[in-house]
This record gives sequence, C-alpha cells and structure tokens, in this order.
Amino acid sequence: METLMNPFLKLTPQSFAMIFSMINNNEDRVIYVVDPTYQTNYYLTPSFVNVWDRPLNLLYDDMSAWASTVVEEDYMTVSTDMSAQEARGVIPLNNMCYRIFQPNGQLRWLTCNSFPLYNDENECVAVIGIVDNVEQEKYIHLLDEKNKISNNDKKQSKELSDILIKELA
Repeated sequence: METLMNPFLKLTPQSFAMIFSMINNNEDRVIYVVDPTYQTNYYLTPSFVNVWDRPLNLLYDDMSAWASTVVEEDYMTVSTDMSAQEARGVIPLNNMCYRIFQPNGQLRWLTCNSFPLYNDENECVAVIGIVDNVEQEKYIHLLDEKNKISNNDKKQSKELSDILIKELA
C-alpha cells in the first residue's frame, strides 16, 4: 500500500497504525480518520475487515463505498443528519446507531461516534471516528423488549381471565 501523507498531521498510515494499535485491541471496534469533508480516508484500522467482512482497501479506494453496506432506512437517517449538520456550517459528525449488511447477508448493528481534530489555528483538519459492533448488546436489548411485551401480554391476559371468572361466577 502506498504511503498516504496527511499534510496537516504529517503522519503516515503506519504511524497512525502504531498509535491506534495501542488503544484499539478490539476486533469489533473500527477507528477511522478522514478529512473533514469525508472525501479522503487517512487511516482505517484492520478490524474493518472483521466488522464489515470486506477488504481494507474498499474505503481507501472509494470513501462512499460504505454507504452501499448500510441498511437503506438507516443510511437515509445518517445521510440526512450529516447533511443537516453541513448545511448549518458545522463539521458533520456521525454519532448514531445503524445497521450494515455483510456480503454473506449477515446483519450487524454498529454505533459510530466521531469528533473533529483541530490544529493550532483551530481549523478542523480531520474527523476521528470510533465504530463499535454492538450487535450482541442490540439483540439483548431487543430480546428484553420482546420479553417485556410478552410479560405485559401475560399480565393483561391474566387480568381479562380474572374479570371473566368473576362475571361467570
């Protein structure tokens, strides 16, 4: 892979890799660094391959390629939110939960939190994002919600049953 040089940070992808490997020891967490317009990818952790099940160079070759992996309704929400931020003149930050499809059709729930990186002149020179695979937590939450609904149904059925028993007695 050719060396990509960020003119603002003066760090190569290898330097980013060394820094982020110290804080990123989780296969289900992706850290990325992009320019403020989201047109150039400066760095992407190798865990991208595990989470997205796609080659690492996918986003180096085409930053917009991630959009094709996001569930359509979620992409519309992410895109609308980021466009609204841009229209207000602020750096678009992606701080939300969305779903992606891997090539094998498996659905993954992800949360993304990003924040701007400023230089000494207070200019945003990059956006750093942390994407976590929260699939397990999301399914546990959905299961809990289903159980709450199920328990409410049981409670309502019991109440109806008690009323019927009283009326028939």
